[in-house]
Amino acid sequence: MTNHSPVENLPVVTYNTLPVITTDMLAQVYGTETIRIQQNHKRNGDRFIAGKHFFKLEGDELKTFKNRLSLSESVGKRARSLILWTERGAARHAKMLETDQAWEVFEKLEDCYFNQRQSAEPPALPRRWLMSVDSDGTQKATPIPDDAYVMNAQEFLSALAQDARVDRKLLADFIIVATQRLHQGYEYFRRKSQSMM
Repeated sequence: MTNHSPVENLPVVTYNTLPVITTDMLAQVYGTETIRIQQNHKRNGDRFIAGKHFFKLEGDELKTFKNRLSLSESVGKRARSLILWTERGAARHAKMLETDQAWEVFEKLEDCYFNQRQSAEPPALPRRWLMSVDSDGTQKATPIPDDAYVMNAQEFLSALAQDARVDRKLLADFIIVATQRLHQGYEYFRRKSQSMM
């Protein structure tokens, strides 16, 4: 059995601004082996919902996460995936382990780990703007919502090539509108440059 470490000393790991805990960290504080947590997850897969009880990181998402993580030594260099447990997922594991220690530690996780982010002010995100020019030359700046996914043309095409599931009609509509807006911008700047001559 692994020696459990105090919850107060755990480095807080966040994913999408939510406090999460790795499988290794969870096993360590619950005083069990990592394999027990993994087995409980595998044997009770229908009781764990992705996005609610855990997040599974793979590929580029995992690489990016590991690069920003200060505890990258706890994530194997060759790991192809990583499970991050939410507060609800950690609670399910405490219930499955059925030990007094797991429940005591979970209470500390609730008080000291998962809830400490709720009292802190979330970091301000830089404001992003969509700049456009109408056919009459009117420039417009529209704020982009914080939850919007923004990518450049190369990233968009790369995502499409990597098995992105996009409705063809929506894609065609998007391309038509994007082409029209590019043409409008081009015409505006062409007229403006001609009037300067």
